Amino acid sequence: MIAMMHSSTSSGNTLGYDLGDKKDKDQQVHVIHTEGVLISPRDVRTLNAGWNPWDNDQRKMVKGVATRVASSLSKQFDSQASLNSRVKYNTGHLIISHPDYDRPRLEKLARTMGCDIYDVYKMLNLEIMKKLNLLNTQYVMVHHKGTHCSHDHIAFNRVQYDGKVVDSSFIKIRCQEAAAEVSQKYGLTVAKLGIRKGLSVYDDLRRDVKECLENALSIPGFRMLLEEKGIDVKFTFHSAVLQGISFSRNGAPISGSKLDRSLSAANVRQTIKENKEESLWMKESQQIKQSRGIKM
Repeated sequence: MIAMMHSSTSSGNTLGYDLGDKKDKDQQVHVIHTEGVLISPRDVRTLNAGWNPWDNDQRKMVKGVATRVASSLSKQFDSQASLNSRVKYNTGHLIISHPDYDRPRLEKLARTMGCDIYDVYKMLNLEIMKKLNLLNTQYVMVHHKGTHCSHDHIAFNRVQYDGKVVDSSFIKIRCQEAAAEVSQKYGLTVAKLGIRKGLSVYDDLRRDVKECLENALSIPGFRMLLEEKGIDVKFTFHSAVLQGISFSRNGAPISGSKLDRSLSAANVRQTIKENKEESLWMKESQQIKQSRGIKM
């Protein structure tokens, strides 16, 4: 398993994303567990039932429920956050990824426990949260499915029930250590990402994306290089021009510009253009030398 965490000032955006109000039509959600918030069982059943990807009306209905529920939960989060108004980044976001190759082990664990796979996710997540001291506050735990790597999003209130703030010091290392300990306990794969001291999951992703970009001569070629490293990429085009780009590996996507300024859509376009021009120049240079009988 892999675990990573960040904070934000907007509980509404975080909860909306987790509950699926902005999801692609092939990715759906399952509400696993909540703590300290009110959400109707009917709404949970609607969200967990998902939708037919070919039924736009049904998909819009479910997304409408997700938006309404996210708004309600956000108000509840804001109410508790008012216990400590000095905290600007009052919403935490924990992401726990479960690689596909661990699926057989997770299913075996579910059979042994006599429960379904979502109960296993809940158990693993709660153990990680306990190690991170995240259980004394409101939270919403949601599973995202329909991607190459299933993962859970846990939106939590950084202002706890007693008004104290969740400790986020050294959180990247603590997340990695907590996930590794729980993985070892249940015989799951211990993630190699971010194991080096001081290196986060995003640092690893940033380095690999930059390496792929250095060797890319086209947008399709860039995608192929990324896929070889297990990185998912989503391109957004307008009038056939690349306008947006995001990357993900075993977790939630992050926009190129947030990952690194050099990885924004505009800079990616420029870098690929320069790579292509340099490649053509080198090819022409070699042809000229060969035509003049110059040994390479």
